[in-house]
Amino acid sequence: MQLMSNTNEITVFYFGSIGDHKQSLPSKYSFEKDYTTGKLWNELQSKIDYSGEILVAVNHTYVDMKYVLKHGDEVAFFPPVTGG
Repeated sequence: MQLMSNTNEITVFYFGSIGDHKQSLPSKYSFEKDYTTGKLWNELQSKIDYSGEILVAVNHTYVDMKYVLKHGDEVAFFPPVTGG
């Protein structure tokens, strides 16, 4: 997306196996109003070869794909992780 005068900007972080593709993904992203995490992920996913499960957090809080983004948000995408 191009940065326009009436747009919002967010910072995007990629972790786990999604992070392996971060060279081809933007770390800053601009958008117009009513843009959700789901729309963002669909656009980003079209640029990488990743089709697994995904978790998303905005400003360090888990959200669903219907979350409406706001200017200045920090968005993180990562695959589910387990520990042991």
